[in-house]
Amino acid sequence: HISLILGNDRQKMSKRHGATSLIQYREMGYLPEALFNFLALLGWAPEGEEQILSPEEIISAFTLERVAK
Repeated sequence: HISLILGNDRQKMSKRHGATSLIQYREMGYLPEALFNFLALLGWAPEGEEQILSPEEIISAFTLERVAK
């Protein structure tokens, strides 16, 4: 299981928080790599303290053993 995604108001994320599609996030200026990084770290923890990883770094470091249970 992964944690709930919360908005700034600490409530469960929903349509009332704004963007509801990847296209909307792109239009708001979010980079695809940033969204990939954010989503990857929701249920997986890489070794070390680094929190900003490229897609290539995430793919090469990924192991099922580090996925949240």
